[in-house]
Amino acid sequence: MKANSFLLLFILALLALSCTEDDGNLTPTSILGEWQLEAIYNDPGDGSGDFEPIESDMLLELLPNGRYTTSNSVCLRPASGDQADTGSYDETTGIITTDLCDPAFPIRFELVDDKLIISHFCIEACQLRFRKV
Repeated sequence: MKANSFLLLFILALLALSCTEDDGNLTPTSILGEWQLEAIYNDPGDGSGDFEPIESDMLLELLPNGRYTTSNSVCLRPASGDQADTGSYDETTGIITTDLCDPAFPIRFELVDDKLIISHFCIEACQLRFRKV
């Protein structure tokens, strides 16, 4: 009887210690879905650049079939106009393809923590940062 009580106590303790506290911070496990532009990164060439918050209604939706739609072109700066865009993306290569951009300068994307980062070809770093909506 003592052995069974000890075993039961040991199992309960093991179960209690194996539980972790959920802090409620959810990060997207998939790039699929709708993303909103929240910041732009520009570097003046000395490494001092940083993401600057931006008020924008630019939305980018990544669809399960490898296609995307956006309210503004991904190859133009958001301030350049409201030209809607569609195209494709490849998760394995991290490249976005669109007819509106020069194919000689691929647009790259990556998921960093809970943010979608789109990197344009620039002499100095220039990126768009999106949050999932």
